[in-house]
Amino acid sequence: MKRIKNIGDIPSFLSNQRYDDFYKELSKHKLKKEIGKRHSLYSRVQHVLNNTYIIEDDYTRDKKKSKRLNKKNDKKKVITVEITRSITVNGVKKILQPSPPKTKNEIIQEERDSIVRNILSFTTHQWQDTPDGKKLNYQSSDFTIFPGFNFDDSPIITPIMNHKNYHNFKSINPFFDVFPRNLDDYIKMPNIYINLDFSDDAIIEEFKNQLVELRETQNQKPVYSKTKSYIAKLINFRILQVMDLLIWQAITNHHVLYDTLALFLYPQGQFSGKQLKETIIPLSKNLLNSKSNESGFFYYIVNKKR
Repeated sequence: MKRIKNIGDIPSFLSNQRYDDFYKELSKHKLKKEIGKRHSLYSRVQHVLNNTYIIEDDYTRDKKKSKRLNKKNDKKKVITVEITRSITVNGVKKILQPSPPKTKNEIIQEERDSIVRNILSFTTHQWQDTPDGKKLNYQSSDFTIFPGFNFDDSPIITPIMNHKNYHNFKSINPFFDVFPRNLDDYIKMPNIYINLDFSDDAIIEEFKNQLVELRETQNQKPVYSKTKSYIAKLINFRILQVMDLLIWQAITNHHVLYDTLALFLYPQGQFSGKQLKETIIPLSKNLLNSKSNESGFFYYIVNKKR
C-alpha cells in the first residue's frame, strides 16, 4: 500500500473545488440519489477486493464444458461467432488483427480503471447538442438508468406483508426483492398482532410500553436518534467527497494520512485528522455499505415527509 503524505499527491479530480462546483445545492433528495450511486460502485469495489469478480477464464471454461455436454447429448449445437475489427483509411478497408485473450489480472485492472473513471464522472460536467445548434450543460450525475431506484433498506419495522401489497410491489417495481423472498417466509416470521378495534393512540401507547420492556430486556439503547441536524452534519463532513476518496484509496491501494487528508478536505481547520479517523471515516464507510444501520437511518431521514 502506498502512503500519501503530501496534498499534491492526491488526484485533482477529488479536490474541493470540483465538489463545491458540482454540489452547490445539495438537497436531501439529491444526497439520497448520490449515495445510492456510491452504493452501487462500492459493491463493484468489494468484488475486486474479495476476488469474487467474474472473469473471462471462467466463462471460457464453462463454454468448453457446455460444448462437451452438448456433443455428448447431441441435443444442442454450440454456435461460435467470430467478431472482426476493421479500419477504413482513404476508402480502403483493412482487417485488424484480433486482440489477444486477456489475462485475469488484465481484466481486474480494467475494472479498477473503470471504477476510477466512475469516481471522476461524479463531478464531470457534460455537454449535449440540441436541434437548434446550442449546447446544453448538464451534470452527468443527474442521470440514472433506473429513475427512482435505490438501495433503500430503511424500514425499521418489517412491513406487514400480505398477498395484495406483496404482488403490488412486484408489479410496480420489477427489481423489488425482499428478504425473506416470498410471502410464505413472511408468515413464518415473528409477527406483531394488532387489534384494530382499538384507537391508534391506544395501539401506539401499548407498543411504546412493550418497546420500553424490550429495551430493558435486551439492554440496548437507540444509537440512531438525532434527526434534525443529521443531513447538515453529512454535508459539513463533505460526505460524498470522503466516500469517493475511500473508494479511490481502496481500488488503487493508496492510503492518505489522516492529518494530510484533513488539511486537503478542511483547509480552514473545521475538522482534524483525529476527527476524520474516529468519526467521519467510520461514518462514511458505514454509509458505503447499503445494508448497514447507518444507511438504513439515512434513508429513514431523507424519506421523512417533514
